[in-house]
Amino acid sequence: MTSNPTDLPDLTQARAAFALWLFLWQLDQALGFSAHLGPAAGFITHGYLGLDGFFLLSGITLAHANRAMLFPLPLAKYNADHIRWHKFVPSAGATGRFYLRRIARLFPVNLAVLAMLAALGFIPGLPVPTLPGLLRGLFLVQGWGAAAPGWVAPAWGLSALWAGSLLFPPLAGIVGYFDIYVTVPLLVSCIGAIGLALTLGHGMPNLVFAQGFYRFFPEFLAGMLARRLVHTCADYETARRFFRLAGPALLVAALALQLDFLAVPALWMVLFAPLMQHDTELPPLLKPRFLPLLAGRLAFAFTMSLTPAGLALGAWLGAPSAHPLLYGLGLFGLSALLAALLHVALERPARLFAARRLALAPASS
Repeated sequence: MTSNPTDLPDLTQARAAFALWLFLWQLDQALGFSAHLGPAAGFITHGYLGLDGFFLLSGITLAHANRAMLFPLPLAKYNADHIRWHKFVPSAGATGRFYLRRIARLFPVNLAVLAMLAALGFIPGLPVPTLPGLLRGLFLVQGWGAAAPGWVAPAWGLSALWAGSLLFPPLAGIVGYFDIYVTVPLLVSCIGAIGLALTLGHGMPNLVFAQGFYRFFPEFLAGMLARRLVHTCADYETARRFFRLAGPALLVAALALQLDFLAVPALWMVLFAPLMQHDTELPPLLKPRFLPLLAGRLAFAFTMSLTPAGLALGAWLGAPSAHPLLYGLGLFGLSALLAALLHVALERPARLFAARRLALAPASS
């Protein structure tokens, strides 16, 4: 199994950690086991922050994979004359290819999961999906002003990522327009916007539906800005050491104090550190391991598989609390199995097919 060439080992393993964090949080919602964990309970009850991590990571990886949209001029030009401002508008061809890649990335797994839920709807006792929910799910607009998740609850985050994908080219144009150093106050503004969203939404612990977009967009943009800023400080060992140590320390403190406003910047710092490491062409901070890398590649399909796996287990076992251990192991195992099947049968082939077709597009046009 090969990885996306734009994937970084550290960030791929971070993706696996976020997926596991979200899984533990969802499992706790069903079983309430965090009540027995004492001081460590905050780590589980704030597992929804894994979705914040995905939003930040999505902005970083999209910017990393589409660097030309953020750096329209040679980097040396920015370093030599960084006071001047430059405007960059992605070409129609580049924008079209970007959207086709995103469709190949997001939609095949989503459609497969919708088909699973349609099949599960025929099992007596399980909720029957509605036609409006199907239509919202098909077009990935569940969270665009809706008050319900549609068919697949985790797909709310997917609908947010689809919205971010649609806006990425113009956002990249805006970010690329400004001088690199102007992005620092932009990043501070993003952090302030996240804090405002938390205040107005009273923390929004579930981070879902329309209100969550006020939190998603500044996080997504903050991820893009991380990729834009990394060249300015990655060569300084002191800066690399600061982010490598301060990010995890601030995250632990934020979880202990139950302050999401601190946790989101901490997650940004945690992701910025390996990005700096990669920019200087140093070895990854974490030694690449087969299982974490594999888990990172399956993370998207795994998260999407949680809903059909949970419904199937509920039809078989009844209430999760009746067989908590069996339910927990079954949810993880069945979701992992479905994720592997979806990745091998749909996700990876769709991405490879899109890459091959788009590589041939300029020559055939």
